Amino acid sequence: MTDENVLEMKGIYKQYGSVQALIDVDFSVKHNEIVGLVGSNGAGKSTLMKIIAGNFPPTNGEIWFEGKQIYLHSPHDAQNIGIEIVYQDLALCENLDIAGNFFLGREITKGRFNFLQEVEMRKKAFEALKTIGITTLNLNNITKKVQFLSGGQRQAIAVGKASSWGAKLILLDEPTSALGLRESQNVLKLIRQIRKERGASIVIVSHNLQHVLPVSDRIVVLQHGKKIYDFNPKDVSYDKIVDMISEVDSIKMDSVKTK
Repeated sequence: MTDENVLEMKGIYKQYGSVQALIDVDFSVKHNEIVGLVGSNGAGKSTLMKIIAGNFPPTNGEIWFEGKQIYLHSPHDAQNIGIEIVYQDLALCENLDIAGNFFLGREITKGRFNFLQEVEMRKKAFEALKTIGITTLNLNNITKKVQFLSGGQRQAIAVGKASSWGAKLILLDEPTSALGLRESQNVLKLIRQIRKERGASIVIVSHNLQHVLPVSDRIVVLQHGKKIYDFNPKDVSYDKIVDMISEVDSIKMDSVKTK
């Protein structure tokens, strides 16, 4: 384990019955690095992310975090050491307001009867989201229920929430999926801002190469449970990257145009 890595995974295998989902995968993330993780459906991306997030252990292999070997038995174990994940479905409660979602599971209470401190929660949620560059909120509209927000706004809240709990490593599962061009660009801008303001490391799982390339310091490609490429996009020509990714079945290339 090197000091420059916040996360290092060595020889990771994951088997479900007769299905080998991951095969001898080495995966690392440096401090303050953004890594794009791409691959076709069934490549093993989600399995790798769920192992990091503590959903289940690997069948074999080692996981090191900040220089110490770790054993994650639950998502709470991952959260306790600074790993947060934002799933594609966002896991937001539509009937709660923004602050309620922000503090879901971490509510501020007071007194022997644990009275909910809604005003304090709204103020703290507003301040935290403003810090990372979400400037469309104020203390009035932060009471807006999530069901009335756009897809981009929901994604911003979910990502902002993950980054605001002392996260050292943030995992984002398809953060621009089903978003329009403008909302996607806003989410990518937010990802850059979080790295700048929080100093967090970020892994982006995505099928959209055009979204991953501009924000990633490194690209890792999985195929059939194996890592087949690991490179800095600045060191490889754009055409070569397209050729490399094109070798992986079913990656969506409709938005990628060669120069």
